[in-house]
Amino acid sequence: MPTDKEYSIDEIIESNTKITKWYVGKNKKTITRDLKELQELGLVVKNKSRYKANIDLVNKLVFPSKSTK
Repeated sequence: MPTDKEYSIDEIIESNTKITKWYVGKNKKTITRDLKELQELGLVVKNKSRYKANIDLVNKLVFPSKSTK
């Protein structure tokens, strides 16, 4: 899934079988709540009704620079 693109909730759910299985039987309120929490953590950016990973922050968390160790 490209990280430079914005996705709708439906596209997010359909993008990955693990995500699809996780949200099966749940309504959009559940994933909306989860995406809101990711927004509050700064991991996701919302633009109208589409979402995008905050890849800069994710990269900093996954690959911290040597100067921050």
